[in-house]
Amino acid sequence: MAQSVIAVLPSPSDSTLICHSLGHDGIGVRVVPSPEEALRLLAAEEDSVILYDADTGQPWPDALRRFLAIQPTLRIVLLMESAGQKTWLDLFDNGGFDLLLRPFQPADLCAVVRCALDPPRFFHAAAA
Repeated sequence: MAQSVIAVLPSPSDSTLICHSLGHDGIGVRVVPSPEEALRLLAAEEDSVILYDADTGQPWPDALRRFLAIQPTLRIVLLMESAGQKTWLDLFDNGGFDLLLRPFQPADLCAVVRCALDPPRFFHAAAA
């Protein structure tokens, strides 16, 4: 089970909140400025979670396909300002795991990342 995430954040605006919130929850975060840097890290990982800032102007469906080509079981969480139903459907059609809308709360971030890190355990605990 992965205990860290790779956060693709070209702008440092969310990095402090993400690192502090997830670090407080015992989850390591590696912040990288580009999808290319994340791809380099993924090549050395067996299991990971990606937080991807979809508001960077880069087409996020392309990035998701590139990530999943390296690691088909990768869980990708998009961070966005707003999303309509089509965005949600596109996310899941492209292999994404979940989406967090800004401004997100630290507890919401931690819950989504915990679920992405260990989906079977999380769903089993929620059903109990």
